Amino acid sequence: NCDLGGAQLEGADLYGADLTGTNLKATNCLKADLRGAQLKGSDFTEALLSGADMRSGSLMMTGDSLDDVGDDDAELAGPRLLRANLEGARLSGAIVRKADLTGASMRHAKLEGADLSGTQLRDVDLTGADMSRCDLTNARLDRATVSGAKMDGAVLKGTNLIGVDLSSLALLNADASAAVRVDDSP
Repeated sequence: NCDLGGAQLEGADLYGADLTGTNLKATNCLKADLRGAQLKGSDFTEALLSGADMRSGSLMMTGDSLDDVGDDDAELAGPRLLRANLEGARLSGAIVRKADLTGASMRHAKLEGADLSGTQLRDVDLTGADMSRCDLTNARLDRATVSGAKMDGAVLKGTNLIGVDLSSLALLNADASAAVRVDDSP
C-alpha cells in the first residue's frame, strides 16, 4: 500500500512490481511496462494508461468468488480504473477480474485472452478493441461502445449487454449463452 496519486510514471519499468492496494489516481503511466505486475485493489481512477503494457498482470481480487456477481459486490471488487485512459493499452492474457472500468476509454486496446469476468465495463469505449478469446463471464457492458470491436471466441456467459449496439461487432465463435440483453435499443 502506497500513494502514487498524480505521479509521472510515463515509460516507467514496473515489470513484476507489487503495487497491491496502491493509490494511482490521476497517475501518468503512458507506455509504462506493467507486465506481470500485481495490481490487486489498486486505484487507477482517471489515470493515463495509453500504450501501457499490462500483459500477464494480475488485477484481480484474490479470494473473491465470481458467483452471483451483483451491484453490491462491485464496490468490493478488484482495482478501480474509473474513467481511465487505456487507449491502445496491451492487456493480452491479463487477469482483470471484478475490476471497475466504468467510463474508461479502451479504444483499440489489445485484450486477447484477457480474463475480464465479473468486471464493470459500463459506458466504456471499446471502439476497435481486440477482445478475441476474452472471458467476459458475468461482466457488465451496459451502454458500452463496441463499434468495430473484435470478440471472436469470447465467452459472454451471463454478460449484461443492455444498451449495446452489436451490429458492427465481430462475434465469430463467441459463446453468448445466457448473455443478458433486455432491450433492442443501441
